[in-house]
Amino acid sequence: MPYPPVTDTCVRACAYPGPSPQWLPTVRCVFYVGAREERARLFATDVAPALFNVLVTTYEFIMRDRSKLSKLDWKYIIIDEAQRLK
Repeated sequence: MPYPPVTDTCVRACAYPGPSPQWLPTVRCVFYVGAREERARLFATDVAPALFNVLVTTYEFIMRDRSKLSKLDWKYIIIDEAQRLK
């Protein structure tokens, strides 16, 4: 099952398509960002079938898509900006 770090500002800072193959050669990373249509496509093609190890997204996208994302059986969730969970 996937291990999803949920972050806010780090997603905007990511200028690379995923973890370095040099350090994590077998890790498949999905950047769950974009317009509603793009996130729906990512959810259908990569997230729902669990074709990833790490999901990186923002707090805002988690809240917008929580009805879909909450149906997954997450193993770990790492949240940057956790003070926003109040």
